[in-house]
Amino acid sequence: MVDILEKTTLDLVAGSVREATGYTATFRHTISVEEGGEEGDCLHIRKGYHHVIEGFPNCVVADAVINFFMGRTDKVQQVGFNPRLARQAHLEFFIDGLGSLHIGSCSDIIVNHASKIQLPWTKTESQKTYDKFRYSPSSNDNNIHQEVFYFKNRFKCETSK
Repeated sequence: MVDILEKTTLDLVAGSVREATGYTATFRHTISVEEGGEEGDCLHIRKGYHHVIEGFPNCVVADAVINFFMGRTDKVQQVGFNPRLARQAHLEFFIDGLGSLHIGSCSDIIVNHASKIQLPWTKTESQKTYDKFRYSPSSNDNNIHQEVFYFKNRFKCETSK
């Protein structure tokens, strides 16, 4: 990752995440905003990427990537993270960085991920307690998400494919 950051104008480079099953995910998306006038704009999120990076055949340019990345500290700090969205702000970070962060994703940089696939009877009490707080939906989380997408960014709609 350091090599591609040093040899390109990229600000952030993501890798791939391998689950315990052997499945490897990259999560590469393009994001565009369609002007919508007084009522707000429309956010369009599509699977895919813009183009392959010259000299790095396993790397592409994208607007949103998987949550395993390395970046230039100053550029990432310019975008910032909303602390109110600490558990769910993955995509919001990339929307905030749209137009200012140059982002790459490399399929040959792989990290093993703590699998989300786990049999319920194999969990310890500590894991069950963690899951209760980590994965429980809360109306407050949803309200904050709506505030970020629709109010802060003036979006009236969102589409994804």
